[in-house]
Amino acid sequence: MNSFDPHSSYTPAGPPSYQPQSHMGAPVPPQSPVQGGYSVPPQPPVYGQPMPGYTMPGYSMPGYAPYQNGIPVGYDPRPERERQAKIRRLRQTINRGSWAVFAGIVAMNVLFLLFMMLLPAFGYRYTGGQNGFGGLSPLMYYLIECVAYIVGIGLPFILMMKHCDPPAEGLLRFERVSPGVAVCCILFGIGACMAANYPANVVSIFLESIGLNGTVDSGVPSTPDISANIFYVIGIAVIPPLVEELGFRGVILGSLRKYGDTFAVVVSALIFGIFHGNLVQIPFAFCVGLALGYVMVRTNNLMLCVIIHALNNGISVLFELVEPYIPEQTYEILNVVLFYGLMLLGVVAVVILLTRYKKQFGSRRDFVSTPWGPRVLYTPPQVELSRQDRFSAVLGNPGFLSLLGLSLLECIEFLYL
Repeated sequence: MNSFDPHSSYTPAGPPSYQPQSHMGAPVPPQSPVQGGYSVPPQPPVYGQPMPGYTMPGYSMPGYAPYQNGIPVGYDPRPERERQAKIRRLRQTINRGSWAVFAGIVAMNVLFLLFMMLLPAFGYRYTGGQNGFGGLSPLMYYLIECVAYIVGIGLPFILMMKHCDPPAEGLLRFERVSPGVAVCCILFGIGACMAANYPANVVSIFLESIGLNGTVDSGVPSTPDISANIFYVIGIAVIPPLVEELGFRGVILGSLRKYGDTFAVVVSALIFGIFHGNLVQIPFAFCVGLALGYVMVRTNNLMLCVIIHALNNGISVLFELVEPYIPEQTYEILNVVLFYGLMLLGVVAVVILLTRYKKQFGSRRDFVSTPWGPRVLYTPPQVELSRQDRFSAVLGNPGFLSLLGLSLLECIEFLYL
């Protein structure tokens, strides 16, 4: 029998310690401090507070990048900001160009009507005898057309140049080219203009087959007045090529080249086609714009584009003026011979450009040999925007859509009036 020693130390025994068990019988480590010999079970999370063992500032899931405050760790937002800034600049450039063309079309027509209204105030008397010229003499009519075209179309492009990047000297380029390159480029351009009549003729035949107007007419009758015809030729073969090439291949194409030469050529040709405002000339002008744009980016000489454009318009107006004075059969023969002859010369010119001048036209080399020594070609900066970003900036642009709407109205007027 055990005796009790009153002098021994005594520690009262507490309740038995509780050890949680797993469903397999193995002990589970306590998840919280032991208080009073009992293990406190885990408490449910409180709403608005992070769960135990969860760290919000930096977390990750299998297969996903770690995040910091909702942003992937290591993500640099600067490239995306730069991309958005470049898209905004591109949209601004296209917007300015489209609105310049839009304003030019409207201003040209408004100025023409304004001049006709103001002529009596300066003592001019309407003749009323010349049918189709609005009561004006043919000479006065064509003179007003020339002035309205120069001011109406040219002034918006001049204003656009003040807000362009690069500045005007980087847009209107007239670099020297060898005589051989110049002749071949001109023949290639004229041949391309002749070939561009094919899609225009297809559209014209289709429109006439469904009972719509498929003929492009100047809207004024011919006149035997030599002085009036001189101004008519100037208003077709001199002023439009000069003004349009400075605007489309100079200002618009030049301001878009930093986004890629191909992109600049296609967009400037598209705006050039829409500018003409009828379904027959739009495909023709678009194809011609592609050819002229190609010559521009390969030679950096705007004068070659002006010459090609002037020759194309000059041939057209020449045939229009001589048609009433020569037999119909002779007219058709001359038309066919000139049409296919110029296309053949254009093909020959392309072969020469791609063989003899292949360093300039058959490759993307920066240096070419000229009679004046090696010359550095224009090398656009690296394009950093995707094709989708660039063309989305065009098709979703308010200026471009407004110009497209105006052209659509002109097409409707052409078809039914």
